[in-house]
Amino acid sequence: MNTIIQEVRRKIIKDNNKNLESLFVDTREISQYITDTKAMLDEIGVILVKQVLEMTDVMIKDSAIRKEIGLQNVQMIPKL
Repeated sequence: MNTIIQEVRRKIIKDNNKNLESLFVDTREISQYITDTKAMLDEIGVILVKQVLEMTDVMIKDSAIRKEIGLQNVQMIPKL
């Protein structure tokens, strides 16, 4: 979990600094800064959702209840 937090933190700092620099140094429009910030936050959302789904997948696969139910279902399958 710490690695995802560190990854998100690095991305926010890097992208936000780049966006702010472009806003003040390159005298870009504030609307472009807002658009770039939204894109950055969308990417972070994708990273977070991906990580949560991967963690949930592992938890479900390792679940004792799932393994027990799976074993019961295997025993119910008729042998040919």
